[in-house]
Amino acid sequence: MTIKPGSQITVEVTTRPTSASATKTLDRLFRRDPQVAAGIRKRKAKRPSHEDWIRGNNWWNHRMKSKSGINLEPGARYSLRADLDVIRDLHSVERFVSVS
Repeated sequence: MTIKPGSQITVEVTTRPTSASATKTLDRLFRRDPQVAAGIRKRKAKRPSHEDWIRGNNWWNHRMKSKSGINLEPGARYSLRADLDVIRDLHSVERFVSVS
């Protein structure tokens, strides 16, 4: 796989990642897609970030988490800029994706 740094690439998932580390790597890479990033920002702005309640005469709290919004099913396509760290990460998961 020869990718020129700074170019715009499209990454397509060909098979589901089999390891947790590959899933996390692809999740981190695909969050760089502008459409995915915009969706994450919108979701984060709308959700409640902190919830408080009293239980047993004590205050308890919980910080909310957003879902990633990324689909790792075969056929999913994401467009992102090929930085050096992106290229390095793509080499580690190249058996699960195709780059064009």
